Amino acid sequence: MKCKRTSALALLALALLTAPEVAGMPNNTGYGRPSLPAGKIAWRPYTLDPGDSGWVIEGVWPSLYLDRSMCPEVKRKAASLPWARRLVATMRREAEWVLPLPPQVPMEPCGWRHDFFSRTTGAHLRFEPARDDRYLDPTTGKRERDPTQRRAWALLAHERTYRIMNSLAVLYQATGDERYARWVAAGMRLAADYFGHQEFHKGEALFHSPLYDAGMLLLLAGAYDLTRDSAAYAPADHARIRTGIFEERVPSLVRFLDKSGVGNIPCFAAAAISRCGVLLGREDWIARGLRGAGGLEPQLGQGVPTGAGGGVDGFWCEGTMFYHFYALCPLITLYEIARQQGQVDPDLTRRLRAMCEAPVALAGPEGSLPNLGDLGCPSHMNLAAYRHVYEYAAGRLEAKAFGPVLASLYRIANAPRTDWAALAWGPDALPAAGGLPASHSLLPVAQMGTFRATDPYPMRLLFRAGRFRDGHDHPDRLSVFLYGWGRPLAGDLGEPGYSLRGLHHNWYRSTLAHNTLFVDEQDTKGEAALDWRPDAQPAQAQGTLRVGGVTLRRTVYWEPPRVVLVDEWESDADRRLGWAFHAAGPVTGDLSSDQHGLGLPPLPDQGAWANLVKRRTGMMAQECALSWETGEGTWLRMLCHSDRPCEVTLGEAPGNPYADRQGMVVMRVPGRRWRLTTVLEVGRGRGAGATNSVARYLREDRLGKEH
Repeated sequence: MKCKRTSALALLALALLTAPEVAGMPNNTGYGRPSLPAGKIAWRPYTLDPGDSGWVIEGVWPSLYLDRSMCPEVKRKAASLPWARRLVATMRREAEWVLPLPPQVPMEPCGWRHDFFSRTTGAHLRFEPARDDRYLDPTTGKRERDPTQRRAWALLAHERTYRIMNSLAVLYQATGDERYARWVAAGMRLAADYFGHQEFHKGEALFHSPLYDAGMLLLLAGAYDLTRDSAAYAPADHARIRTGIFEERVPSLVRFLDKSGVGNIPCFAAAAISRCGVLLGREDWIARGLRGAGGLEPQLGQGVPTGAGGGVDGFWCEGTMFYHFYALCPLITLYEIARQQGQVDPDLTRRLRAMCEAPVALAGPEGSLPNLGDLGCPSHMNLAAYRHVYEYAAGRLEAKAFGPVLASLYRIANAPRTDWAALAWGPDALPAAGGLPASHSLLPVAQMGTFRATDPYPMRLLFRAGRFRDGHDHPDRLSVFLYGWGRPLAGDLGEPGYSLRGLHHNWYRSTLAHNTLFVDEQDTKGEAALDWRPDAQPAQAQGTLRVGGVTLRRTVYWEPPRVVLVDEWESDADRRLGWAFHAAGPVTGDLSSDQHGLGLPPLPDQGAWANLVKRRTGMMAQECALSWETGEGTWLRMLCHSDRPCEVTLGEAPGNPYADRQGMVVMRVPGRRWRLTTVLEVGRGRGAGATNSVARYLREDRLGKEH
């Protein structure tokens, strides 16, 4: 009877594997799993696809530390806590769809995950394990294929399989069911086969780069560690796995780390080296990942910048939200190994805790995060995608600080506790939801402040000053990013995958793609000082940036539903002084065609400027009014007042993905000094957005004299 049941499951799984559509939905889950209701388990960062969702046993990416030291805790929770029993039951139910099929380990070269993007729209392609030939662009419903996309698909298939192996290894420990260990052991044997293909290497890396090698080793080490006592492995398997996988690959990561500095990739390399050291009893590897160059101590010591007074705010040195979490996950692995080794000092704990706190300080009440710097989609960057991180933070670092945040993230995701991290590290019970900031907040070392308002105007504005760090950072200092009713109205665009080089790649990494000031149509790089005054009336902040003989100064006044920007340029020589702003939806407004002889050359049409299309240029003698319908019933109105005639260009520019078009306004004047005052007003519904004249603000002294 058991054999008949397994055969029936296999047949049903294979039917789902090959069916192009199920119940009117794309069969985008594939490889032995049925389509799930939309939003079943949302905010799960499997790939760089912001809309991806799926099953609990598929795990999350990047994953956390997994080893046998957590097994007693998993067993205790599964036996005694109702939510843990339900989680294990869910994982077991899902596992029944996986067990009849062999582990998916494509025996072919793996590629760059950044190639898994549409060449037409810039959207991340939908990863479908059962579809290895043509790849779905979820924004258009069309399919694409080229050889680089195929290699990226192979990488994602390996990664997904190894994450499932981790989940089944946890189930093996929780239940003792040998079927789970047998599936994991089959996957380990296939992985050992794959590691033997020298022709798949790119340089020293097997999975395209040292970063991906490290990520795969972390997953494989966890799965093997939790199942290696099972009879599913023959004696020869152990030698082959230890030698062919771990001893083969770790030395190349050591060589990579020897020549690396601080950054997300060395974090993964160090974590993999130490993790494999724990697995194989290699004290030298453990020490290399914890204390050597590029290890835990220098990564947290230097990667979390220290302020003038010795304080830290936790925002990762690479200057981006995506890479903040990308570095945090392997750092948690290293920290947990150090804790087990008795090698954690208070400063390391302080810095890791601050890394968990920093995104919370930037989040909205619905969990949305600013999409600072490289990677990610602004409409989907959400703290709830990283609730496995906060399971660890609440269970290991401090329940009082992070428990309410964790509860809020599950409320936002509208999901039960859905990760083995909850079994391994999370608290037994969650407190009432809370912990997300409702008032103004500041990251003092990163020099980023957030203004907040609640009903009737649920708004927030991030004002970014601080130091431009290059690399994954963007030249966006003095930018403002505006959110209303839970969505980005004038947000940071982030960036799609790096394979989209050229025209659009230059756009996302330019000053022009941000709401800030520039000079001579060039990117503005440097360090902006922030003067943060949230208790002033009205609340206000000022950023000052000095670069190339020009002082740029922006003062922000927070008066919901209005924001007032006062921008000033002072130069030691004649320059072309510029200002840029973009928001969701098309921009409308009336411009004069009279140029008043300003003598400005046309705006460039090369580099990032080539992305500003459908241009129409006119003049602003003193004031002009513009507006955006930003979607979902929200709108944004702008009224600008210039102290001298200036050129105004309206146009359209790419969002992220490209199809999310942005209405863009660029203003310029020639000379040495300029003062531009802007009132932004946000609203919802049918209101006209009656932003009053900026002159009234000036007459009534609403802008203050402090600055």
